[in-house]
Amino acid sequence: MMSGAMVRISNKVWELPLSVWILLAYTLFSVLFARERILNTDCSYQLFSSVNDGGFFFQESRYGAFITQLPMVIGLWTHAPMLMLLHLYSFGFPLVYGLSLWIALRVFRCPEAALTAMLSLLVGTGATFFHCTTETHLLVVLSSLLHGAFSWLRSVHARRGYPVVVILILWCLFTHPNALFTVAFVAGLALLRGWTTLREVAWTVALCAIFFGARLLTMRKGGYDDHQYEKFMGFVGRLPGFWKAFAFWWFGDRFWNETMALLVLVVAVLLFYRRWRELLHTVISAAFFFVITVLTFFNGDSDAMMEKSFMPMVFMFAVPFSAMCFRPIGGRWFRLVALVMCAQALVNITVSSRPHVARLNSLRELIASKGANAPKMILLDNEAVHPELHRAEWATSMDALMLSRCMGDSARTIFMTKDTVEFIPELSDTSIFLYRKWDPYAMSLKNRYYFNLPNQPYRIVHLDVGQSTGLVGSP
Repeated sequence: MMSGAMVRISNKVWELPLSVWILLAYTLFSVLFARERILNTDCSYQLFSSVNDGGFFFQESRYGAFITQLPMVIGLWTHAPMLMLLHLYSFGFPLVYGLSLWIALRVFRCPEAALTAMLSLLVGTGATFFHCTTETHLLVVLSSLLHGAFSWLRSVHARRGYPVVVILILWCLFTHPNALFTVAFVAGLALLRGWTTLREVAWTVALCAIFFGARLLTMRKGGYDDHQYEKFMGFVGRLPGFWKAFAFWWFGDRFWNETMALLVLVVAVLLFYRRWRELLHTVISAAFFFVITVLTFFNGDSDAMMEKSFMPMVFMFAVPFSAMCFRPIGGRWFRLVALVMCAQALVNITVSSRPHVARLNSLRELIASKGANAPKMILLDNEAVHPELHRAEWATSMDALMLSRCMGDSARTIFMTKDTVEFIPELSDTSIFLYRKWDPYAMSLKNRYYFNLPNQPYRIVHLDVGQSTGLVGSP
């Protein structure tokens, strides 16, 4: 009897949809690389800000991201250890994606939407896995869920279905500005498939236009979104040299990794998708978004930034590809291709993890060997500083601070500088918390429970001799 029950459970496990298997692998990597994911540039800044302020942190008013922060914030309110907060933050993302998959599979009955979400997260990525707090990840998952919601409209009464669709549209819009493109694409596809009407699509476009206008009026001057908008608005001068843009070099340089998977996805859709109107809609929408992205990031950026910038385009091709995966004839071959593309992404993630692992190992060694004598360390660039420490140099202070707390140590922080430190008088001030040369007093200490830095001045740490030297400014 027990054996029969075990067989039934085993059969149920192996019958799990492909999207769930991919999610499980994604979740496993989120746990294995939790420190590398979170103690990294913008991710560490957002976690630090949440812990220091004692609640949610919304950069550029992207309030839709609250749900990915919820597990970490609950842990923060219950005074969970720093290491647990870090893991809760990393685990919060696949947890939300898993909830979205459950809704797509069980409520909307749309496995196509569930697979689209996972393909959008993984195809053509590697470095962006370590930039997980970017709201683009959540946007493509929510846009996939919106696609499933439009499909669901066929089987429910309009009064029940349309409020759900409107909520998802607003959630996308409050998550990332690129929602203008993904929402419009999904609405247009729903119209072509007969899931909605032209009037309802017009209302969707009007809602997006109103939201975009309001966002332009309330956009923070000098903020990230304002900066990207200004870069795009100068596109006329870049058009003659369009094919010389950084993006084309970037795609060529990563041809056998991120680019190959993206090409397989695009070529498969172009060759085998037979719904011609939907295919035309996909190609036009993706090409339009591609051109805008190339013009905005004309001079390039980091690997993670470039990967996540093209994610909405990947999403647009992932929708028809996922539909092909569920064809009665030939669908299993497309599912196999999807599995291979996602496996390649996991390999890319492993490769991309190496510099992050090396960087944290260097910080860990410094904290262990020098932290007791110098809780607030200064590293001079003219000494034997590990080259990986120069990655995300601006976030080193926060990363070392949170890593030391994860190690069960008292709080330690590290400041890297090329300057002559004797001419930085603030570093001799024992009340200085995290020194940043462009704004030394901005990071005020609010949370002594987690960040128990002692009231001491910063000390220079020499890596070539052994022990740290005296106070900053001393003879």
